[in-house]
Amino acid sequence: MLTVASLLLSFAPLQAAPSLEEEPKWGHSSHGTAFDEGPRQKPWLMEGIGSTPFPITTRVPEVQQWFDQGNALLHSFWYFEAERSFRWCLQLDPDCAMAWWGLARAVGQRRGNDRMREILQEAVALRTRVTDRERAYIDTWQRAYLPAEHGDLDAADAKRPAFEVLCEELEKLVIAYPW
Repeated sequence: MLTVASLLLSFAPLQAAPSLEEEPKWGHSSHGTAFDEGPRQKPWLMEGIGSTPFPITTRVPEVQQWFDQGNALLHSFWYFEAERSFRWCLQLDPDCAMAWWGLARAVGQRRGNDRMREILQEAVALRTRVTDRERAYIDTWQRAYLPAEHGDLDAADAKRPAFEVLCEELEKLVIAYPW
């Protein structure tokens, strides 16, 4: 007699699972454990959240609208939904450095700095593909939260509190890019 369990097992794949060294575990991201947490559903276009346009470099035009929404949500302190928007940007364009930067900002506010640093490293790795303005934003967060990986900081600067470094660097950034 055929049981439900034997029926289900008959549909199981016949091949061996891939090595964990070659591919991520099933159900996990190839971007590492920092990307495994968080909302994975597609966001919806929200109205009434304000507008904070921020032109970014992307190969997929739709990414811009989701990035702008995530940026507006950050300014509204709605970090979970901002994370959802930035994750959707990365679903559409995994090489979008600014989407990684936005995601790092969103998770840094919600979950603490360890996960944020891991995600920020993705933005830093892609920083050569963006405009000078975008690179300045990524570099600002890198100086504050990944000082050991930023070559132009001396030992004393690298030990300063991240928030202090971020405030100082943001002052320079808004002078260089006032709009």
